[in-house]
Amino acid sequence: VDRGNGSVLLAVSPDRKEESVEIAALVCAVQLHHRQTYVIDHGSFHSKLDKAKDHTAVKPGGVIPAERINGGVDTPESVFFRGTAGSLDPDNELVESVLWGSPTAYVANPKEDVTKAPLVGKDVAMVTALQTRGGARTVFVGSLEMLTDEVMKKAGERHAQFVHGLAA
Repeated sequence: VDRGNGSVLLAVSPDRKEESVEIAALVCAVQLHHRQTYVIDHGSFHSKLDKAKDHTAVKPGGVIPAERINGGVDTPESVFFRGTAGSLDPDNELVESVLWGSPTAYVANPKEDVTKAPLVGKDVAMVTALQTRGGARTVFVGSLEMLTDEVMKKAGERHAQFVHGLAA
């Protein structure tokens, strides 16, 4: 990675136990949201894939227009996401959101009342990438589930294309 000829893909889960994942994200200018929190969107979700009926199987609001990262998928509605999100360090010009929330998306624990202002809309960074000046890339994915074979089959070809683009 230091020589600019490699990439790292790190997927996290809302129920993560290890603090080391959060530290790795911070080093790459991404502040992961609290544990046990999910991206929730009552206005833009995959009804067929929302097994828990808590609107955590969301349709993202936007995707970065960079084919080398997004696998050529420019329609975020074709991507399935169920997981957590983070926010970006605004002072770091090397980190970008690759996939972000719709205007009605927010991050919270679906089993608790929202008591303080949550991360909302485009600030909900579901997938982020840190591109080094040497060309290496570190990608953080807030959803382990979106990488599974089961979701790849159910969400469709465009979803799989997006995921493969992240790993390329």
